[in-house]
Amino acid sequence: MDMESFYEFRSEVRKKLGRIYFFPQNMDLYADGIVGLFLLDTEITKFYLSNCTKNEKKYLLELGEYLQQTNKNLQVAKIIISSLSSAKK
Repeated sequence: MDMESFYEFRSEVRKKLGRIYFFPQNMDLYADGIVGLFLLDTEITKFYLSNCTKNEKKYLLELGEYLQQTNKNLQVAKIIISSLSSAKK
């Protein structure tokens, strides 16, 4: 994993998280985009989840809960929730 790829990945995730913040009614659209990014490269995803900010964690946990409630991509929901829950300890 090169850092340039990580920065591009983080930038895209942050854009979509920002849109979720400003337009929560469109969560499904932005959730699909974030899930797509997370599925592209699991190594970068795991690194990102272990190094995200407090605000990112907050919205990612909301995203994980949303994915679980709607039964959309439960695999990604589990990864998000388990990674961020273990990071709190």
